[in-house]
Amino acid sequence: MAVFSHDDEYNSQGRELREHGTAAFPIAIYSGDWTESSMQLHWHDEMEAGFVTAGAVLMYVGKEKIILSKGDGFFINRGIPHTFLAADEEESRQKSLVFDPILIGGRFDSVFWQSYVQPVANAATMPWFTFDRGISWHKDAIRAIESAWRCCQNAESEYELDVRHSLSHLLALLKRHLPVEHPTLARKISRDNERIKIMLQYIQDHFTEQLTTSEIAASVMISPSECLRCFHNTIGLTPIQYTKYYRVQRAADQLLATEKKIADIGSDCGISRNTFYYHYQDIYDLLGATFSSVTETVLSENVTTWQEGLMACTRFALENRRAVYHIYHSANRDQLERCLSQVAGESMEKLIRYLTQGLSVSDEDIGYLTLFYKHAIVGILLEWLENDMKADVEHVISRMSVLLEGNLRLSLERIAVQ
Repeated sequence: MAVFSHDDEYNSQGRELREHGTAAFPIAIYSGDWTESSMQLHWHDEMEAGFVTAGAVLMYVGKEKIILSKGDGFFINRGIPHTFLAADEEESRQKSLVFDPILIGGRFDSVFWQSYVQPVANAATMPWFTFDRGISWHKDAIRAIESAWRCCQNAESEYELDVRHSLSHLLALLKRHLPVEHPTLARKISRDNERIKIMLQYIQDHFTEQLTTSEIAASVMISPSECLRCFHNTIGLTPIQYTKYYRVQRAADQLLATEKKIADIGSDCGISRNTFYYHYQDIYDLLGATFSSVTETVLSENVTTWQEGLMACTRFALENRRAVYHIYHSANRDQLERCLSQVAGESMEKLIRYLTQGLSVSDEDIGYLTLFYKHAIVGILLEWLENDMKADVEHVISRMSVLLEGNLRLSLERIAVQ
């Protein structure tokens, strides 16, 4: 099964639009690196479970902010707004699964759905949960999540049964440890979750206007004070703070998609130039994060040759010309070059190591060859960008493939003889 990165699209309510898996097997696995990228606050109809693989991850869920360390796990119930960020400037990576609980429960009238899935899915006292390896049953839950993720990744014979078994075990553990639910509290939490979705949509539909808390509250026919309470209890921000946050995100989208000046983008989105710079003190950090995300996707297991890697980069460049040229013509051009260099370098090293099969070639010599060909490829691609992407890039990469691989094998054979 393919491993996806978190580069999703969302509707006006923050609902994720990606289809997670297929109707026959509704689950997808993800690998997230938050060191130089992030995602917006969002929700989906599916459950999500995951674990931290490196560093520390900052998880925002509802109004809570939780720091997860390497080895910790988490569960997020369906329909719960959440997002992830790096907890500090060090590495911050996680793996997660997003799955429709029908995968475990089957029919809604089945004993599996009614006895195991429904109690967790409808538990107002468990919108989310974190797992600490130091606690015995938490450790079992993390192992179940890790097992399901690995089974999906390897996709060996009958892996679907193993995935279902692991996730069934996870839900059984959660059901066994459900907090006692007070009926009044459960109704309040459910009501707040429904209200916040409508109010977020209202803000997103009217974010260019001068919104007030009273206007936002009126969208669900509640008082301003009740509106403030609802925002505080669900996402931990005031309505005006969220409005400002959303405006900055839309301004960032325009920066990537248009050639407008910062002042014009700010005017369109209802924010001042200073507000935008406050959130992105270096505007091109945003573009750099985008390129980092693309690099991660390109270097995933789905790309097996250097030609595929470079074609993925050039497709991104063609589809996002404005964003690419924003940074290409800026003082921060090195972020774009770093992206190309990483893809070219790692892809070429894979090819070189493949061609050394049966030959005695040192890691040092492999490093020299990788460095040489990496810079050759990046130079050709930068010239393609300089010439406004006019050349037929598929033809260029095809010719490079013919020229490079024969010369590479000869070079490796000469080195092996020495």
